[in-house]
Amino acid sequence: MKQSTLKLGVIALFFVLFSNVQDSFAQRLSLTANVNLFANGEGTEDLDDIDLSLDEQRAYSLNLRLYDKNLWALRLGVGTDKLTYNIEDQSSNIDEVVRENLTAFIGLEKHFNVLFLSPYAGVYVPVTFNTKDVLGSTEESFKNGDVTAGFSVLAGANIKLLKFLRVGAEFNVGFSRFKSGVFDPLISGDASDISLNRLDYNTEITVGVAF
Repeated sequence: MKQSTLKLGVIALFFVLFSNVQDSFAQRLSLTANVNLFANGEGTEDLDDIDLSLDEQRAYSLNLRLYDKNLWALRLGVGTDKLTYNIEDQSSNIDEVVRENLTAFIGLEKHFNVLFLSPYAGVYVPVTFNTKDVLGSTEESFKNGDVTAGFSVLAGANIKLLKFLRVGAEFNVGFSRFKSGVFDPLISGDASDISLNRLDYNTEITVGVAF
């Protein structure tokens, strides 16, 4: 009886220690995929007579987090997105633009442990490289070579599954400025570039692993 109790105690101690080691190690490194299939936000041009409205966005990113012992995390990521939006002038002339980008991310986050949840908050800087613009009115495709940096704040939470699996959601609000291709009658002549300000607020689904 005593031997059985001792064995059970050793096994229980082993699982507790193993769990603690896993939890500690899981806070050092994680790799997460973010998916956004919605377009939420607004934008304007410097001139008062041009507005930007977002129609559709498909964005995907892969994010690596490196944690310290206090659960501060350095976030590094890379992603791609396809954005459809409309540019409208005072005369209600509308031009649709489909924009494709590659984006690199760097940020800082603070994470917490609350039972099976891991909530977090932070900031990050997205650096966006335009790969292609397609003007809906002409179906003309071109690359304007636009490279811009923005600023975003975020809050999210992950559910801890099977020690290493993480599933959750992330909400972010960010500001960026970029060039856009437009076509007559918004801008006279051929396809031209204008500068646009963009404010986004998105909710992304996240899934990943922690090591």
